Amino acid sequence: MMTGHFCAEKLKVFAYLMVLALLLGLGGEAAAKGRRGAKKVKKVRVALLPMQVKGVAELEVKTLPAVVFEQLRSIGVFRPWPLGKTNRKVKWMQGKKIYSLQCTAQAPCVRKVGKRLRAGVLFRLDLRRQTEGVSVTLASFDVGSGELIKESSELTTGTQEEMERAVSRLTRLVSGPMVRTLAQGKGRLQVLCDEADADLYLNGKNFGKRTGKSFKVSAGVFDVIVKKEEFSSYREVVVVLPGLEQVVIAHLDAEVAKPPEPATEKNPEQELPAWAVFEKKSAAKESVSPPPKPAAEAKVLASVDQTPEPEVPSVPEVEPVPELATQAFLPDAKQEPTAPADLTDFGQERFYQTWWFWSLVGTGVAGAAGATAFFLLKEEQTDAGLGSALVTWN
Repeated sequence: MMTGHFCAEKLKVFAYLMVLALLLGLGGEAAAKGRRGAKKVKKVRVALLPMQVKGVAELEVKTLPAVVFEQLRSIGVFRPWPLGKTNRKVKWMQGKKIYSLQCTAQAPCVRKVGKRLRAGVLFRLDLRRQTEGVSVTLASFDVGSGELIKESSELTTGTQEEMERAVSRLTRLVSGPMVRTLAQGKGRLQVLCDEADADLYLNGKNFGKRTGKSFKVSAGVFDVIVKKEEFSSYREVVVVLPGLEQVVIAHLDAEVAKPPEPATEKNPEQELPAWAVFEKKSAAKESVSPPPKPAAEAKVLASVDQTPEPEVPSVPEVEPVPELATQAFLPDAKQEPTAPADLTDFGQERFYQTWWFWSLVGTGVAGAAGATAFFLLKEEQTDAGLGSALVTWN
């Protein structure tokens, strides 16, 4: 009895151990499979074409291609060619008329250059000086089809630090379609913020006040924006790979309130038309008395006023001629006009007061008397030629 019971116990323990081993084996296989799935990402060879710059000094932007190279390598799905090797090959192709600055606008050229570089994807970085700053543009092209995959631009102030941040974000954004294609699986994304009740935006979609939450998302690139009133916005572009969790820490700075502008009284003259303001200013100018003169100037003027004025010989007054008088010389309305003198017209005599006028009158009277006597003493003539005269003397 004791022997049979002991054997049954041994069999039971053995069964438990077998079940435990089976469970441990399945769990380990699943964990290994999960680890292999997290690491299993198909990488593609990529190349960055020479940077095209317009209106910007190359010394200010010479570090930007290296920023793109480091970002491509850190994403985890690319194998970028070294920049020096790529530039030498592109320069050789440019001498052979295979590559030109307009190559990316032509699909056959993209395919030919990509095959020469043994790359599956080509990247191109452009910088152009704009009125507001420097525009940074990054584009990716598929070598197999020669077509554009994605292009994104960002306007910066032109400082080197800001351009490097913009290039980092653009490299991740432009890589989004390839990350989703090459890295299949799920990952996690968590956004932490030092300010409560902040709004979370993922790829332009509002997820509400869910900072601090962990999201299970598909592998890809996410444009993370955190906003809150009275605080500056936070933006970052992150890459989530399968089986991994990406944690973003957003720091919001309080915006400095601008001081209120001092209230200024409204000038009523500003609302009047130009002619009205002009007339008003003219009237004010006439009514305002001149400012008092300084003491030194008043003293000088006083000394000048005390100097005797030179004597001017008096000029005899001449009464104006009524016919030639003008408005400036009219007598005052309260005063009666003075009667003209007996001899006027600049001191000349009237014609009837001259001697020659009365001589002519006397000669005329004597001539008239002689003519009258002649006709009275003339004899009357008849048909016979005889005549008679009658003279009567008183």
